[in-house]
Amino acid sequence: MNNRLSRWLLIFLTCMPSAGSTHAFAETLPKELIGQWQVQEVHTNTASGRTSQYAWNDPRLRWRIFNFKNKVVENNTYDFYDDCKKPSIRSIDTTFRDAMLRSIGGYDYPPHENANPVSDYRLITDAKKPVRVFSLSCGKDLWQGDLGVSYPELGKLAIRGAWMAFTSDDRLYLRWRDETVLLLNKITKDAPEKASFDCAKASNSTEREICSSRELSGFDRSISDAYMRLLNQTQDAGENEKIIADDQHKWIKKRNTCNSDKKCILSLMKFRLQFLVDQSRT
Repeated sequence: MNNRLSRWLLIFLTCMPSAGSTHAFAETLPKELIGQWQVQEVHTNTASGRTSQYAWNDPRLRWRIFNFKNKVVENNTYDFYDDCKKPSIRSIDTTFRDAMLRSIGGYDYPPHENANPVSDYRLITDAKKPVRVFSLSCGKDLWQGDLGVSYPELGKLAIRGAWMAFTSDDRLYLRWRDETVLLLNKITKDAPEKASFDCAKASNSTEREICSSRELSGFDRSISDAYMRLLNQTQDAGENEKIIADDQHKWIKKRNTCNSDKKCILSLMKFRLQFLVDQSRT
């Protein structure tokens, strides 16, 4: 065993005494997790020079909804079917820093003693505070089982798949796709739907449908965010932002032809959101 590995194991054992405490999969999800959760923030590694699929607070992930039920876990972050059927859950007692180092790429393993992914991702939590991390299995397969790192030294300590950790009763962090960490808030029964416009002034059936649906209002906010990002980018480049604004107005008119057809509105919204993000990258 080399000196670096020996030093890291000493730090691991003294600073993270619960890192190896793993509980078997259970068929019932904890009651705190049951319900709908909405993405409030999208965190990426601010210390990494890697080109990521997602940006900080990426509008394609922000305001998406995760619905945790004992029979299925659903989310609307994808265009394709991605439900987790017959979910079972296991917990791992560790620290936030340790959970991230055991699951997220971009850090050598054993990591440098000063490595702090919690700080790099700007998470509002104590890196060394004990935390219980949850991961799901969908039948025989891990939820998002392709996620994780494969350092030989890590072995069975690796945390594969997506995982969650509560920061309070109604907030949790979720390790997600392409090395992102999402901050989710639990949706309460009386929480109003929030669109990018004032729903009290909704002027047509499409806007009223958007204001009656948390999914549609979430996508509306995402589109507004992506549009403003593209507009600001165009202005900063000294280009004519009127072309972007006119195109957005034309799209809104097209969207409004859906009237109150939710499926029609959602389809156009998903296409528009991806289009705006793609334009920002070019």
